[in-house]
Amino acid sequence: MMMKRIIGLVVGLLVLALILGLGIQWVVNGGWPSSGAVGDILPLHIQYVRPSDGEAAAVSYGICAHFYYQAGHGMGDEPEKTIRFYLDGINVTQDVVDLARLQYGYPDPVGEPCYTQHDPLRAGWHTAKVTYVDSSGGRFAYKWRFEVSAEQ
Repeated sequence: MMMKRIIGLVVGLLVLALILGLGIQWVVNGGWPSSGAVGDILPLHIQYVRPSDGEAAAVSYGICAHFYYQAGHGMGDEPEKTIRFYLDGINVTQDVVDLARLQYGYPDPVGEPCYTQHDPLRAGWHTAKVTYVDSSGGRFAYKWRFEVSAEQ
């Protein structure tokens, strides 16, 4: 009788761990990784992202967000403190290139900060997210998914 209780407890804990793991994956990725495009509307300031939402890319080394904004609606004095990039739930902001060039949109009101890694991303679905605060205090977030095709 005691052995049945122990087995039942172990099985219950394994099932709970599985459910918890899947729940964490769902929260981090904003849904199941294989569910395709997110379909969110691009927020103010972002003109496009690379790879785009739902895109099937042959190879990808990272993510980019192309910012565009009018004078007076920039990212403030220190955009590197207000913009965050995430790839597959991991904050990769410290490795993003060109964040500092987004100040006030001057002289050009555009910029394309990118996170790039040395090795290509593994095949399968990936989730990316950028969050930011503009100079007027508005908070924005955009999440997208893209697929890296398996090598043939």
